[in-house]
Amino acid sequence: MSNATPKAVRVITDRYRAEWEKKGNDPARIPFIGMARHAVIADTDAAAMKLARRAYARWWAGFIYLWDLRGTKPPFTTYTGDFDAVLANGQAIVGSPDTVREAIAAQTKEAGLNYLLLRFAFGDLTLEESMRSVNLFAGRVQPALEEIPA
Repeated sequence: MSNATPKAVRVITDRYRAEWEKKGNDPARIPFIGMARHAVIADTDAAAMKLARRAYARWWAGFIYLWDLRGTKPPFTTYTGDFDAVLANGQAIVGSPDTVREAIAAQTKEAGLNYLLLRFAFGDLTLEESMRSVNLFAGRVQPALEEIPA
């Protein structure tokens, strides 16, 4: 499980698969190899972006608070306070069901994944906002993704 960009994760997944097979393991039985992503789904890209920007700012403030208090930075994080950068490098997946479905398909392929963990509740998202994302994922994103081979 990684929070890194899809390109960086691909280096890890390729190496893991090579080592797995080198040890004589069945490629079809490889364990979960995944990434975690902040995710917000709404009816439109604009609505999802508005929610995600607000929630990510609050999440980042809590995440970085103690580090800032001590005048240092977390040593191994790939996250930043710049939401646009996080979105651009694939660490957040935000948009309408169609946009999210396309992003998930592209990222899983690029990174060589067979597992994806989506954070639907983060920052100051309300239960209703998080559940809306979950329900849109379950009804309009996941069914189409099931047709894509892992």
